[in-house]
Amino acid sequence: MTCFKLRISSIRPMAARLAAATAATTAAALVAVLASAPAHAAISVYTDAAAWAAALPQAALSINFDDLADLTPLASQYPGVSFSAFSGGNPLAAAYSFAQSGINVMSLGDPPLTGAGGVAMDFTQQQRGMGLWYLDAEFAGNAVTVYGAANQLLGSFEMVYPNPNPIAWRFVGFIDSGNDIRRVTVATGPNDMVALDSLQMAPVPEPASVMLLLLGGAVLIGARRCAAGHAERVAGVQPRAA
Repeated sequence: MTCFKLRISSIRPMAARLAAATAATTAAALVAVLASAPAHAAISVYTDAAAWAAALPQAALSINFDDLADLTPLASQYPGVSFSAFSGGNPLAAAYSFAQSGINVMSLGDPPLTGAGGVAMDFTQQQRGMGLWYLDAEFAGNAVTVYGAANQLLGSFEMVYPNPNPIAWRFVGFIDSGNDIRRVTVATGPNDMVALDSLQMAPVPEPASVMLLLLGGAVLIGARRCAAGHAERVAGVQPRAA
């Protein structure tokens, strides 16, 4: 019996060592995540949608405006992003026969699909990347501009023109190594009738989500070690001879 009690009493220091090891594993993982963040951000521009998607660590979220009625003003209908007009713009969900995704596009002009204007898209959290499709850029002066959380300029792209096929959609996407995209503006020139569609967003995971993943991994490791230690203790207990 004495031998059995001694073995049980050894569980407490083993548990303490396990807890310390688990905490160390979690801390090391968190340090690795923080250390992986680049010191200086760099913005990359893509004109190929497949290459842009392949460069992201996770699948992007897509907004195609097809769930809204024709001529619905765009504001804050979609979680994570809000739309606002500038320079005479009038962002609307507008029905269009040649929509990139379905039945609607984002129209910037007023009346819809005519004239010019601007739209700003503000994200509620930082984005690793964002992208969109555009149609019918025939002249100079149509630009997509990306800003960071401090409203600093990250990059800009002038839409490709002239477009030999007026109903051929083109893609532009951005990826920021600093995970800092918070605002995107699209400004169109006075002589164009540019439409937008299929807004793509790649939000950065919230710190709480990262911590939950790390803690979940630590708990799993701890559970496996505990199970292995329990099996060893059971195997080591020998019944005393009568």
